[in-house]
Amino acid sequence: MSKAPAIRTDRRATEQRAPMVDERQAQAVAREEAAAWFARLNNRAVSVEALQDFHAWRRRPGNRRAYEAVEAAWRASGRLAEDPEIAALARAALTGAPSREAPSRSRRRLAIALAAAAAVALLAAIGVAYSRVQPETFETPVGAPRQVRLADGSQLTLDTASRVRVRLTPRARTVELERGQVLFAVAHDAARPFTVVAFDVQVRALGTRFEVDRKGAQLAITLLQGAVEVRGPDQARSWALRPGQQLRLAGGAAELAPVDVAEAEAWTSGRITLRDTPLAAAVAEVNRYSREPVRLEAPDLADARVSGVFQAGDNAAFVAAAQALYDLEVHRENGAVRLTRRSGADENPRPPSG
Repeated sequence: MSKAPAIRTDRRATEQRAPMVDERQAQAVAREEAAAWFARLNNRAVSVEALQDFHAWRRRPGNRRAYEAVEAAWRASGRLAEDPEIAALARAALTGAPSREAPSRSRRRLAIALAAAAAVALLAAIGVAYSRVQPETFETPVGAPRQVRLADGSQLTLDTASRVRVRLTPRARTVELERGQVLFAVAHDAARPFTVVAFDVQVRALGTRFEVDRKGAQLAITLLQGAVEVRGPDQARSWALRPGQQLRLAGGAAELAPVDVAEAEAWTSGRITLRDTPLAAAVAEVNRYSREPVRLEAPDLADARVSGVFQAGDNAAFVAAAQALYDLEVHRENGAVRLTRRSGADENPRPPSG
């Protein structure tokens, strides 16, 4: 009987400690999840569904505060890195190194060090989360353009048969164009430059709309709105584009020329615009949007010119136009369209006038 009160006292103490333990565990889980969300939202393109999940997670008790703490720690990391004294204190706090300063001064500096160490530990958690998140890859098959909205609010419109790798971090936004053509509508964020990399060329922009087109060994950068800076492979040459200008780079040569903005982005609405385009180049452009390739089997017509606006993927209209312009024969076989010289046709044709 004499031990019963002691048992009841221990039980009450356990019941009092349990909520505190549960709360600490919940806070630890919230911090870990906040670091993971921070890494995910700032290091990759995120789907609308993922953003909805994030907002739902942040509405739960304690999560919003944990996420704000992660953001604050990341901002503080820049100041910590620039202050060697505080960084040294942080290392001392993390390693347990003794201090030789006076007690009052030592306690004050230890408080700073512990705060710094907490920030360092939180940043380490973010670093682990970053290591688990790889750059996001987006690509489109032949004939199927696609729009992608990134976590920072920027929007990418990928043309047919295009591929990009996207990496968003708290200090930079980088897109590697591996192939094809992309229209970039960049959300303004002066603290995080937006850079598109193709070959070794860098296109840098802040809050603007521009296109980058990579075809074979050729690269074309077209500025639709705002301003961009283009740096060449050796970083020695650079170009500042104005709206309505296009920079073409190929084989070490560079050409800056004016373009019609509406015509330049016509492909985003499914139109192919050809203006005095060599027939061979026109065929190649049309083929980018169709699984039924057109083959020009009349080498002497490769440089013949063609103009017009065609619906992407509608090879029939283009073939009919080419046939009428240059008196070609059309052969459909094995899922392809062959354009050949008509028997007895003039070997040195002139394009129709007017």
